[in-house]
Amino acid sequence: IIANYGTYTTLRIGDIDVVNKSITNLTDVSANDVKLLNEDKEGVYTFNSSTLVKFDNNGNYEKINLPTELQSKQIAIWEGLNSVWVGDKSGISNLDVSGDAITVVKDNFIPESTSVKEVFFLHRGNSGKIYLSNIGQSDNYKKGGWIRSQINTINNGKIENVLPTKFTNINGNWAKSIILDTYNVCEDPEDPNTYYVGSFGEGIYKVTNGESTIKYDWTNSGIVSVYNNYACVASAITFDKNNNLWALQLVTSGKPVLQMLPAEARKKDTPEASDWKQVLLGDFVGGKDNRILACTKSNMLILSNAYGKIIGYDTKGTYENTSDDTYMIWNKFIDQDGKNFILGNTMAFVEDHNGKVWIGTDNGVIEIT
Repeated sequence: IIANYGTYTTLRIGDIDVVNKSITNLTDVSANDVKLLNEDKEGVYTFNSSTLVKFDNNGNYEKINLPTELQSKQIAIWEGLNSVWVGDKSGISNLDVSGDAITVVKDNFIPESTSVKEVFFLHRGNSGKIYLSNIGQSDNYKKGGWIRSQINTINNGKIENVLPTKFTNINGNWAKSIILDTYNVCEDPEDPNTYYVGSFGEGIYKVTNGESTIKYDWTNSGIVSVYNNYACVASAITFDKNNNLWALQLVTSGKPVLQMLPAEARKKDTPEASDWKQVLLGDFVGGKDNRILACTKSNMLILSNAYGKIIGYDTKGTYENTSDDTYMIWNKFIDQDGKNFILGNTMAFVEDHNGKVWIGTDNGVIEIT
């Protein structure tokens, strides 16, 4: 049995004379996109997008035209045509195709496993769902190349892929099949079926029931484009106690790195750039590895760009009014023993039940009381 790989793939059978290094009685069995030969209990088989070819141990074979339900899918067989496993991106099913009609032995299912290849961000929504997402562009962890985004939820032990499969064209020119280089996810505090996710290229996506309905970018938000109407970087987002959306973006010094979208404006179907509050933070420069925490036990936001600086940002409890806010930038740190230490790259913030803020860095863990 010979698989011949050229501009297209064919399957042939013939008699091989090992001593004389010759092949006779060469006959084409099947052509066009033939898969590799697979072994089953009774012999071997192969298939292409429309035909299954099954050989027994004596070299006899039969060609079976695949039903529409099996075409262009991955097929696995062990004990004959009465138990054919079929897989594609929608899941795995077990079918009996030995008769004139297809019988479902096991209905289509998706194994209980995450589809996030490398989990980097974790978020717990108000609903109790845990969101898992992978990292986007980074200066410290993943460098170069586009990274296909993956987002799952874990809810009552059930894992679900909630990555957008549909994109509403609200900006006039964006229709996508995938999204790339996203960062942390935040569940809408008022709608457990909606979440927001920041990205390296496209600002912030709003996703409801698997459909991305709004994209906040340079056309309708305070998040700016850093390169020819692209690289609209919102690398950290969060919600405060009043359900306002905050975002840290990648901008140069002197630009409003911190953005806030008030809760009521967030509910608009057609957002505008003027809806956003923009905050200058001195010489604080945003980057690809921004982190942000909105405390619940105090009025503080804790911010970092992963370049050795931490900002304590006091909202004064008037979240929608940024004019009375104050902040302090720390780039030098002294521990409980009076020793100076270097912060390093900031990887995560979390607030505990007592209001203490814990900061995870590549130089260890810090607690701020």
